[in-house]
Amino acid sequence: MLAPLLKWPPWNGVSAAFGGRALPKHIKNEQIDLTAITPGRSFLRHTFESCEIFGAVHVMFGECHVEHTAWARAEFLIMPDRMVPPGTIAFYGCKFIGCKFSGIKAVGNENEIQALRAIFPQGTAL
Repeated sequence: MLAPLLKWPPWNGVSAAFGGRALPKHIKNEQIDLTAITPGRSFLRHTFESCEIFGAVHVMFGECHVEHTAWARAEFLIMPDRMVPPGTIAFYGCKFIGCKFSGIKAVGNENEIQALRAIFPQGTAL
């Protein structure tokens, strides 16, 4: 009965990134392919712990908590006036603890990108 509902927003595309399983609020020890998630999807107050998060996508981090997290080849894109590229995946109020990011590009205004650069100084802002 629930399977057809997973085809409708906001649930469509989420279970694919988690091997067909529904997305819990606390995700631990998972590989998360963001390219399998519906473009434009938002996550609110999820906790990601010891996860590998990857994919060739744009992401926006709004008021997220990040600790002990690494980002391979961090890339940032400064967007004026709160404009974001279509299909950007947004994380709001999420926690990332002991995670690894790769292949994603963070978007945000100049202040948001400066905050991310302070956490991930090896990145490059475009």
